[in-house]
Amino acid sequence: MKKTTQSITFLALGILFFASCSEEKSGEVAELMPEKVSIEKEKVSSDEITKDEVKVNQIPKAKTVPPPPPEPEPWPDPDPRPPHPKPWPFPEPPPPMPMPEPVIEIPAVEAQFPGGVEELKKYLANAIVYPTIDKELNNQGRVYVQFVVENDGSITSIEVKKGVSESIDREAKHVIRAMPKWKPAEDGGKIVRSRMTVPIVFSLL
Repeated sequence: MKKTTQSITFLALGILFFASCSEEKSGEVAELMPEKVSIEKEKVSSDEITKDEVKVNQIPKAKTVPPPPPEPEPWPDPDPRPPHPKPWPFPEPPPPMPMPEPVIEIPAVEAQFPGGVEELKKYLANAIVYPTIDKELNNQGRVYVQFVVENDGSITSIEVKKGVSESIDREAKHVIRAMPKWKPAEDGGKIVRSRMTVPIVFSLL
């Protein structure tokens, strides 16, 4: 009896298995399968989109980087030094000085004191101030003073060629320097520079 029941059971299972296989081979089942597959695909694609959207929304925002702190101001120089001054521009060289005309020792016409020799003697007698110390020491004598009469009659290059004392020689130069302009010398028909020597007598008589 048990064997009969088992065989019936196996037979029923075989029929069911055969029926299911025949349904799979039929056209109706085949037409329904693609629709199920497409729905599943759509579901999957929508799920994937939502997952991507969730992932995009879940991307953390970039953190704002704070600006770097400002650089500290430099400490003042404990030993400040002024900047190097700009070099001064070199001045233009002055124009060359004209060479002075030569001094004629013996011109054709000698230079002359205004009014002649007699006026020169009067001038010296009135202009000389005898130094007090030389009076006390009884210093007296003749001083030879040499000088140059320029083209305009002025007196330059005063020099004592022979003197008596320091104070008397200084007085003789002072008197010559204070003289009025002379009449310049002439040589070759033109005015020239000339050298003159004048003796000045210092006497206590």
